[in-house]
Amino acid sequence: MSDMIAKLDHATLSDVGRRRLANEDAAHHDARLGLYIVCDGIGGQPSGEAASQIIAHAMPHQLRRYLRSVETINADILQQLLVRSVADLSLNLRERSQGLASLDGMGATLIAALVERDVAYLVHVGDSRAYLLRDETLRPLTADHVRSYRRVKDIAELDDEAAEQRERRLLMQFIGMPKTPRPAMAAVPLKPGDRLLLCTDGLTDPVAEADIAQLLKMFADPSRAAKALVDEANEQGGPDNITLTVLDYHGMMEKPPPPAPAAEPAPAPKGVAAAFHTALQRLDKDLAWLLAGARECQEYSSVSAFAAVKRRLGPELYSSFLKLHPSKNPAHVFHRACTMRDTGWRATYEKHLAELEGPLALVISGRVRLSPMLPPEETGRIVKALWNDWRKVEQRYFSITHREALNASETTLNVLIDHMLKSVRTLTGLLEFFPRFMRPAEPADAGSRA
Repeated sequence: MSDMIAKLDHATLSDVGRRRLANEDAAHHDARLGLYIVCDGIGGQPSGEAASQIIAHAMPHQLRRYLRSVETINADILQQLLVRSVADLSLNLRERSQGLASLDGMGATLIAALVERDVAYLVHVGDSRAYLLRDETLRPLTADHVRSYRRVKDIAELDDEAAEQRERRLLMQFIGMPKTPRPAMAAVPLKPGDRLLLCTDGLTDPVAEADIAQLLKMFADPSRAAKALVDEANEQGGPDNITLTVLDYHGMMEKPPPPAPAAEPAPAPKGVAAAFHTALQRLDKDLAWLLAGARECQEYSSVSAFAAVKRRLGPELYSSFLKLHPSKNPAHVFHRACTMRDTGWRATYEKHLAELEGPLALVISGRVRLSPMLPPEETGRIVKALWNDWRKVEQRYFSITHREALNASETTLNVLIDHMLKSVRTLTGLLEFFPRFMRPAEPADAGSRA
């Protein structure tokens, strides 16, 4: 790369929005490489959240691998390496997740900008977007890889809410798709004063381009512009996760000296990954039992549901709870009795959470190498992001269960437990996935060629 580099300011912001349980978007940047990445996980599952985090963190490392393998670098080679990085990440993500049920179908969209001197090289897969604000005019730099279709034939028969959903988008390109994706590439010459916006559809679906342009022009500070855009998306309903990077180009400057090599992390106690895996499996059993009981309360008749609750809680806890909290709703009895302090399920659950804390803290701290490609601190950040979202859903579940009454048709609790269980299984799957992901090819066994 050149001895002169672009002078850039940027701000990145990611928000869960107002209708999602967790944030499946991810953003990451490598300032020395000049690479800025925004991803949107697909599928509405924790595996989508994992995919976006993995791709955002892995792409800089993959691109560096390729850059080290070439003798000369020019515009054509940079674009070829960006496309190759996306294709190889997609293939590896899909192949290495096969056979892991919790990661089935994991994938993500991607918009990335590699700024080299006075050119932004954009690589794009899916419906996340890039825009350029220049001289007060906002210009889209990408076209969505989607196909629109109508879900119904007679729109007149729909009510207003259903009519809003009549148009659906089918994603035609994404990382992790069965076939090799065909990324779109663009080389965008930059001028001092240019502002780039990379964003997911959580911004562009609810907020019109004219409003995006107005907010980008209103705030000179990229951090304030980013916050204003996220706030506006939430004001418009926040239907999806919202993630964006605002990137300001200020011309060229001399490349700073390389940073001092980072100190090697202190060795972690042996078997941390195995201990983490075992603790997750215990938590998996706790949540699976809870979800099965919650579904019995919804699927059975009232009499059968109460019988199932009594069987799961045990006659003593069942009777004592009903004396203190009379209720005609079996779901209310089940959830509130299970989650009371010092009861059987809650005590076991808290014990297993405590057993998880030690290995989880070591993984998050970046002291455990889980991947041959991603540094321990990056896998730690990925696990931390997934765990923090898990905790938010868990807090919401316990908050609802402590209400004095529940609607008989309440299904939110089942959705929350199901999400918690899938998140735990996603983390378990990642412990098998990380050692496989982007592992360097090993030389063929000499004996096998004899």
